[in-house]
This record gives sequence, C-alpha cells and structure tokens, in this order.
Amino acid sequence: MWFEALTLAASVVAGSIASIAGFGIGSVLTPVFGLRVATNVAVAAVSVPHVVGTAVRFWLLRGKVDRRVLITFGLTSAAGGLTGALLQRWTSSPWLTVLFGSLLVFTSISEFSGLSRRLRFHGAIAWIAGALSGMLGGLVASATVGVAIGTLIGRRALARIPETRFRSFVAALITVLGTAMIVKGFLS
Repeated sequence: MWFEALTLAASVVAGSIASIAGFGIGSVLTPVFGLRVATNVAVAAVSVPHVVGTAVRFWLLRGKVDRRVLITFGLTSAAGGLTGALLQRWTSSPWLTVLFGSLLVFTSISEFSGLSRRLRFHGAIAWIAGALSGMLGGLVASATVGVAIGTLIGRRALARIPETRFRSFVAALITVLGTAMIVKGFLS
C-alpha cells in the first residue's frame, strides 16, 4: 500500500514538473519504480504514463506548439523511445541504473550551473538529442492517472512559484534521485 501511495504522489509531482519544464516524468518515476523492480523494467513501465502525460501536455498546448521543435526533437524522441523500449530487455540492469543516475546528476548540475538555460540544439544535434532522449525514456496504472492529474493542475499550481526557485527544486530533486540510482546500481 505504501508503494502505491508513493507512486501516485510521485506521479502527480512528475506530471506537475513536466507541465512547466517539459520533462520530469521519466526522471522522477523511474527511480520510484526502481524501488520495486529492476531498472530496465522500471524504464519500460514509465513509458505508459510518459505517453499519457505528453499527450495531455500536447492537447493543452495544441495552439502554441512550435512545429519545428515537434519535428526535430519530438518525433525523434518518440522514435528513440520506441527503440529504447525494444532494446531494454537486453540491457544490463546495474549499468543501466548507474547510467540513468549519472544522466540525472548531470542534468541537475547543468541546471544549477546555468548550462541548461544556455544550451540550445539545432540541426542534426537536435535530431540526435531527441532520439537519445526518447531512447533513454523508452528504456525507462496509478502512475498514469497521477501524471495526467499532475499535468492538468501543475501549471496552475507551480506557476505561482518563482522560476529560479522552481528550477532549484527540480534540480535538487533530480540530484537526489540520480544519486540514489547510482548507489543502487553499484550495490546491485
């Protein structure tokens, strides 16, 4: 029962973060699912709430979507996600856990240092970044509901928080989750 409650709470937080930042569902839910199952299974399981959250965000923003970003990053991310989901059964769980945790820690360091605000992908790099992002997400039932709820209410609830404080909160959360994944990977 505690795991289901934790999953629902984490899903609402993940959906809320994603409604503002555009990412967060896989970053938050994979470590939570990883408490119960192997990382490769956790990554695959997260793909369902990830798709639902993305669909809800797309619907909410349907008139404001930058079609160039959708094509260069979004479609390659989706293709990478499908590829990652197919490849996840052949990956080594401890190394996948360490890799995923390391990427989360790198993301949080990029946020704290300001690198993430200066980093913009163009051309082939945008296509590659989209594919890799999706592949990692693809490698990565109450969670789906929680993500949808979080996505719907997140923008209103989190819009009141100053951007610098929101970014610091997300970066700190990702640091904790990434570090936990790295430790879990090395202990496996």
